Amino acid sequence: MRGVVAMESWTGPVSLLVTAFSLCSVAGSQTGSHGLMYFYFQSINITELPAFFRIGMLDDLQIDYYDSTLREVEIKHQWIADGLSTDYQKEQKEITDRLHGLLSACLMPITPHIIAPEAQVLTRRPTATAGESLSCIITPFYPRAINAMWLKNGQVVSEGYKVTVLPNFNDTYWMELVIELQGNNPNIYACRVEHSSLTQELVVKGGVGVPHCAGPMLGLMTVFAIIFGVM
Repeated sequence: MRGVVAMESWTGPVSLLVTAFSLCSVAGSQTGSHGLMYFYFQSINITELPAFFRIGMLDDLQIDYYDSTLREVEIKHQWIADGLSTDYQKEQKEITDRLHGLLSACLMPITPHIIAPEAQVLTRRPTATAGESLSCIITPFYPRAINAMWLKNGQVVSEGYKVTVLPNFNDTYWMELVIELQGNNPNIYACRVEHSSLTQELVVKGGVGVPHCAGPMLGLMTVFAIIFGVM
């Protein structure tokens, strides 16, 4: 009996692909058949793990292990080694190396490259719960690590504003910083952005964007673009 099960878990820049191959059922002398399973793991941007590793299981017992750092198939039990052919480790290494190359080639297109952010500062009208404020919207950018802040009269504002970071549909990110004006002139504020994709910091002054209602407008525009594209 043969079967293939594929499971995926994506978290943007930190991802792990798990593929399990149920290769065969092995007839046992007393308890019936036994399941032989090989689990292949391809990690993306997870420094604590090898880029690729494999675990062989006979029912609930681990029988071997391989990873892209070790580059050898390790047999976990001597009685397992005694029951396998002398070419087992060599054959399994060749199979695993080929699958590693295949998975790497398939995953390459979905790993986003470094993408530089753009920023704009807009005025937010007063609401029932908050006064007039400024919104600095930064998107798209990748990787996720970013340093953005408000400046007031050229000095860093260390607290008193709201920060939201959300993923876009294409694995890039969207960020908004909202600061309440409290009667201050918006021209004394600026939004500063530092990111690994930028050769120099990005600074956008307040008081120049048109007012808009509260909410992530650029995010909504992206959603509409997806809907219209599908239609």
